[in-house]
Amino acid sequence: MAETTDFTGYRVRTRILDEDSATPVRRVRLGVAYGHVIEITRYFQLYPATLTIQSALQDTRQLAFRDQEDSTSKDSSSWEWEVTLTPFWDGARKTKLLVCAPSRKRDRDKIEVRINGDDHAILPLEVRIE
Repeated sequence: MAETTDFTGYRVRTRILDEDSATPVRRVRLGVAYGHVIEITRYFQLYPATLTIQSALQDTRQLAFRDQEDSTSKDSSSWEWEVTLTPFWDGARKTKLLVCAPSRKRDRDKIEVRINGDDHAILPLEVRIE
């Protein structure tokens, strides 16, 4: 379960990883935490570019993002990453904890990843709930 888009000089990919093994998963289980990952490959341009990447859920009833560094924060339906790509940059990866509620609210959910900068795209990542 991954969505990828190619831009001039780089690629953006989003997927869900099993929290323990870092293995990509196609389905999430009730009451289990995962990693929502956004990866940017090497940047092969001669000028810098700044990207704002926003990940959003429709609500937090089934899935929610949780801040791993701040245990007092509430679950959220979105998170944002701003990154500047510099010439011949090696790439980067950002992960946010994705938790699945212990009771079933729906059979599937969707994470919408918006990429804004010199390039624009929307990556819809469908998440199946077991």
